[in-house]
Amino acid sequence: MVYHASSTAKTTTANRVTDLRLVRKKQLRVAADIVATYIDPPGKDCRWKEYGCPVTTVVDQATHDYFCDFVCDNDTDQCWAQIRQFEQTNGIYGDGYWNIFASAARTFTKIPIASPTSGVWPPSKNAPFIFDSADPWTTTPPTAPDLYKYVMSEIPPSSPQYANSVKVLGQIQHSTHRPNEVEYIVSLAPPYILSTYPFRLPHWLSSQWTDAEGAVLMDATPKFSCMDIHCDRGLSTVSAALDKMVNLWLIWPPTEHNKTIFYAAREECARMGTRIVERIGTQLTDGAMFIADHTHALYLPSGYLSLFYSLSGGITTGMSFSGREDLPSFVECVERELKEGTDVEDLKSTIRYLLSTMERSLMVRDPAVVYSTACLWMRVMKAMQNAAARGLDWTGMKRGIHQLLIRCRAGNELVVTKCPCGMLVKGPFFVHFVKHRL
Repeated sequence: MVYHASSTAKTTTANRVTDLRLVRKKQLRVAADIVATYIDPPGKDCRWKEYGCPVTTVVDQATHDYFCDFVCDNDTDQCWAQIRQFEQTNGIYGDGYWNIFASAARTFTKIPIASPTSGVWPPSKNAPFIFDSADPWTTTPPTAPDLYKYVMSEIPPSSPQYANSVKVLGQIQHSTHRPNEVEYIVSLAPPYILSTYPFRLPHWLSSQWTDAEGAVLMDATPKFSCMDIHCDRGLSTVSAALDKMVNLWLIWPPTEHNKTIFYAAREECARMGTRIVERIGTQLTDGAMFIADHTHALYLPSGYLSLFYSLSGGITTGMSFSGREDLPSFVECVERELKEGTDVEDLKSTIRYLLSTMERSLMVRDPAVVYSTACLWMRVMKAMQNAAARGLDWTGMKRGIHQLLIRCRAGNELVVTKCPCGMLVKGPFFVHFVKHRL
């Protein structure tokens, strides 16, 4: 038996199709009316031209905005547009790490700008911020010609670094090199420049530490230089670009997730000769970004991960410092690096700096401060002992750690009733500590 659809069913289906067509026609008319209000004269530039859009024949602005890659309605979009413009101008499509952090930047927030005229002032030292680059300089910053002249004058022509320095400064001044030809120099400390143009923590920032001390260094980075993801080993930093330098900064907070990923990848990437950003750039979370020129200074708290890419070459001056408040983060960074296999030899300068900060803290006549610092001291000792168990030589560092406690014993007869080791203390704390812990 063959069944046929009834005429009623056919009529109902036809009516439904007619209704849908009418609705669709109405939607199209409404859309056409909306678009008509945005039609610009043929040949008008895209309104986002200043952010890199090359289109100069916009007819339907509403439709163009939907597809335009350079729409900038907020600060983060504007940073993104500058990245895209740089990418197109220099033809660096396909560069692995560039694609990774450029695409990740679309989801980043913007590092906040702090100034006396807006928001809370002074800003808290617990979060990163951008501020006026004139604040860290006690005099007018050096000009580019003076800077390059004195940097070169303090490198002996017979030094192996001389030829490389000439090449790097040439790339900074002329910018005719390709991305795969870029070379840079880090941790320069030209005495004349640093003494003639002092770079210091602004008072409103340094006053938030009990006893902050640090060192000033300079990095010479031509265009296309990428300083891979790093953490400055627990130090807080303030950095400012000079002359025509422009840096894209990407930063990530020291969350447990980010720290675990970073330290696990760090030594492996060093062994394999690969960039950390290529390995974990899209796995880190809660990132922030900023494109900084010579008018901006960047403050990063202890433990933050950071990366910068030079959109325009130049020299960056930076101060790495620590105070008593940074000790827990400082110690954790050393512990993690030793656990992941960093050679003690590579950590010598860091550990010496850590011990110097600890010594200032242990000399304080405050039982709570001395006790907490002693607990951190024991964590460092344990991490060093574990590293020694893996065959790493830490003899030199062991002597320095012991001498630290002996000096503190001579200078501080503070009485603490309980030691971090769990024992009750009778008499001066350091007499017990040196006797039972060394």
